[in-house]
Amino acid sequence: MDYENIKRIIIFHIRNNTGHLVILQASNDEQPAYPFCAYTLTSPYLPKASAEIDGQLIEDVEIVFSFTWHSQDATEVQMLSHKTAMLFKLSQHRQTLSDQGIVFVKIEGIQSRDTFLSVDNERRYGLDVRFRVTHVEESSGEIIESVEILQ
Repeated sequence: MDYENIKRIIIFHIRNNTGHLVILQASNDEQPAYPFCAYTLTSPYLPKASAEIDGQLIEDVEIVFSFTWHSQDATEVQMLSHKTAMLFKLSQHRQTLSDQGIVFVKIEGIQSRDTFLSVDNERRYGLDVRFRVTHVEESSGEIIESVEILQ
């Protein structure tokens, strides 16, 4: 499964439509200026259906991304979380992702994720988004057509 491409498409979609950076959660890079979104791939492989056809495994897989908006303004992160949810719920945005092989399934766990820093509170609000992709795996071996048992 091409996780890099899936991440690139989804992150670009959020950044392009909000105008804010989207970074990997808990990375060692310097924290960007507020507001920004951090993501993690919480469930990278939730198989839903599969079929083997002509030596290929064709599998529908769901993946779950967790997005957390960071700022010092609680209203700002709530608004950005809501805007992110709408990016996946509105038909024009769903179509854009679908054209690239990514199907929106549902939003889960939209909630406050505030944390206390050493001198101040960082306001965090986030949501989990479930997507579905189709993965095709080519067979790497020969198919055994028949077996002969010798005695």
